[in-house]
Amino acid sequence: MRSVALALLYLVVFLQAQNPPDTVYAYRITTQPTIDGILNDAAWDQSKSISGMIQRNPDEGRPATQKSLIWVAYDDAYLYVAARLFDTHPDSIIARPGRRDADTQSDRFGIFLDTYRDLRSGYFFELNAAGVYCDGVINNDTYFDDDWDAVWEGKARVDDKGWSVEMRIPLSQMRFPNKEIQHWGVNFGREIKRRKEETYYVSWPRNENNFVSRFAPLEGITHIRPAKNLELLPYVRVKNRRAPAAPGDPFNSGSEYKAAAGLDIKYGVTSNLTLNATVNPDFGQVEVDPAVVNLSDFETFYSEKRPFFIEGASNYSFGNGGATSNWNFNWSNPNFFYSRRIGRRPQGSAQYLEPFSDTRDGSRIIGAAKITGKVGNNINVGALSALTAREYSRLSADGASVYSKEVEPLTTYNVLRLIQERNEGRNGIGMIATGIHRFFRDPALKKEMNANALSLGTDGWHFIDNEKVWVLSGWLGYSRIKGSPEQILRVQTGSTHRFQRPDFNYISVDSQRTILSGFAGRLALSKEKGNWLFNSAFGFIQPEFDVNDMGFLFRTNVINAHVAGGYRWTNPSSWYRNLSVLTSVFGNMDFDGNINNKGLWSMLNWQGLNYLNAGSGLFYSLGGVNTDMTRGGPVIRTPASFSQFWYFNTDRTRNISMSAGGNYFTSVEGSYGFGANLGITYHPWDNLKFSISPSYNVNVQDAQWVGAFEDHTATETYATRYVFGALHQKTFSTEFRLDWTFSPELSLQIYARPFVSSAQYTDFKYLTRPDSYDFTSFSEGGSIRSEENRYYADADGPDGPAQEISFANPDFSFTDLRGNAVLRWEYSAGSRLYFVWTQSRSFFQNRSTFQPGSQWKDLLLNEPTDNIFLIKISYWLGY
Repeated sequence: MRSVALALLYLVVFLQAQNPPDTVYAYRITTQPTIDGILNDAAWDQSKSISGMIQRNPDEGRPATQKSLIWVAYDDAYLYVAARLFDTHPDSIIARPGRRDADTQSDRFGIFLDTYRDLRSGYFFELNAAGVYCDGVINNDTYFDDDWDAVWEGKARVDDKGWSVEMRIPLSQMRFPNKEIQHWGVNFGREIKRRKEETYYVSWPRNENNFVSRFAPLEGITHIRPAKNLELLPYVRVKNRRAPAAPGDPFNSGSEYKAAAGLDIKYGVTSNLTLNATVNPDFGQVEVDPAVVNLSDFETFYSEKRPFFIEGASNYSFGNGGATSNWNFNWSNPNFFYSRRIGRRPQGSAQYLEPFSDTRDGSRIIGAAKITGKVGNNINVGALSALTAREYSRLSADGASVYSKEVEPLTTYNVLRLIQERNEGRNGIGMIATGIHRFFRDPALKKEMNANALSLGTDGWHFIDNEKVWVLSGWLGYSRIKGSPEQILRVQTGSTHRFQRPDFNYISVDSQRTILSGFAGRLALSKEKGNWLFNSAFGFIQPEFDVNDMGFLFRTNVINAHVAGGYRWTNPSSWYRNLSVLTSVFGNMDFDGNINNKGLWSMLNWQGLNYLNAGSGLFYSLGGVNTDMTRGGPVIRTPASFSQFWYFNTDRTRNISMSAGGNYFTSVEGSYGFGANLGITYHPWDNLKFSISPSYNVNVQDAQWVGAFEDHTATETYATRYVFGALHQKTFSTEFRLDWTFSPELSLQIYARPFVSSAQYTDFKYLTRPDSYDFTSFSEGGSIRSEENRYYADADGPDGPAQEISFANPDFSFTDLRGNAVLRWEYSAGSRLYFVWTQSRSFFQNRSTFQPGSQWKDLLLNEPTDNIFLIKISYWLGY
């Protein structure tokens, strides 16, 4: 019987996939409904309801267990949506308050709209049973981006029949064609959290990566016009900063007050294009970045948190079109546009010339504007331009005389992204262009920054078959930077390029060079549907490629390839709800032909019938040639290694949920590491959520970089001693979060992250010969001693010809505590009031103390704090 039932279920799913969904009709109304969640308005009597939701989870293809009735109506200014969501156990409906777009693990209902009927993009508007808003845009068929916030109205109400929803969505908040008759796509979704039931009007099979392209036609909307609406959001902000002041510091008295004002603008330039602009933006309400200890010479990547740059960020995504499963193994995709470059801390070294200095934390953004939408024959557009101010650092040597030095020039940042989709999303082609130009006033800065930078890229995809199962996607990029010979030399020898390596045959340093240009690209083949999974890719980044002025790039000199596959079981059995097994073989090489790494990766994911999720994976590397370990010196042959990771998490809808994970790493030469993390989330009440996430990591390296020192006797290593030490590092941190929602409009968020990391270095040694993993300890035939927190080492002892070298004791202990509290009140639609308190304190010492409890206690009791108190109010005006 079970096999017969499964066969019938598969037949139902197959027939649904072959037959287009029923058309949904929107009805024009003359009387606006009252948006209160009570479905007693005449508007809903004038409209015909639809029903027939289909499960995606837990029983794919079967009808929903609870009935839903949905109405869609419109007038010249609004789209109206109502839903009666019946529930045979209304007392079991989960309705948790939360901030906008928060995942509250509640029952919810939403509408999804493809207003251009391009089968690739759209909008979504959702309410949970407590009336919490969630909205955003959809890209690339299945990518949901909730950073876009519209100004609309919605209410939810729980009653003895279940719950109901009413929405009023201004047409001005969406872009659509300027036509008499509109042809949109639509879908509706409902979640019943206690049953883990996810249903849609148009079925969405779990083994397919297609969502928007499956939407039902939405007809009946006629004689509406896209509004060229104007929205203004002025703000006023007052900030007080209390920071410890050094004796004699003329720039810091211990307390500073600043006031500022600015304006955000949104305007419908045409029926298809929207302009967003900001003048003197303020981001004081944004959560602080976490503390990190970075022992490499690579830049740390931080995610964007500023609202103006987050909203619509998906419009500038490059290289990921078509395919929805983009896998990477030992490959870091260059980011052509990294918005945190705009307004970053001034880069000029002059700010460090004197004991006392006053420099802004970030370059002031004078203004920024972006245009998004569509032009021509279904061409998506994303254009952004920003201007940052010329910044000066005030300096003083004695606390009395003060002078200023330019530390950041006036700078323009520009991005243009175009992408055209054809044949109902079966293929597409796009381009991206970024440019930055700096207007120097102080000639000294020309030796520290590129004068201008340009990057160009083209990307696209093509579905090979009519069923859109196999997709070929790829991109090709070009970069060009220009600067003084001194600056381009700095770029060539920096961590991203390392042209100075003595055994680098592909390219070498050119000290007279003023332009650096290069290429990068990637080609991938992916399977988008079915239970069998497949993904393969080939990519390269030339050593000369550089997009770091406007984007983010970890490293160059890479040729990478992988072949991956697996299988997923999406229909529940007696011991799992879903299961997947994945595996991959991969390899990296550089442009000299050195094999940098190759190996095997495998992973198992499992979800139990009780919604416990668990998984484990392993990573085996055969080793290879490392071009970065000596930081510009010769290559080192790295040993084989093995690593494993695991994780699990419990049902997140419970009042108490947990997650945990761990990892282990070991190499054949003795390096190893392990880590563990735990997460606990507790809902004492529906409107209060508390979470704590401690983590502990141990990192033991047989050879950790210390420094490079000239020594004419080190003939085998190019007259340089490349010194390493055995590292034993411990790191412990705990993240606390509290979300207290008084109403969907009023909430309090508190975040704190204590952090401590310490490292001890022993067994100092130097690289014996290139292209090997051979080291010689200074204690073997040489000498090493420690005096006044410095080490003095000699490869052949006091009587030998080798030069004595010295370096500071690299041991350290870093303790940090930072956090903030944000009270947010949306006192009117689109208008907000913020009260913010941000605090940070840290302590660094040159000894390897690791006692987190006492260190955090000392930090709280004895170290000075940097406090920021901020009040910000904005008011939304719509015309």
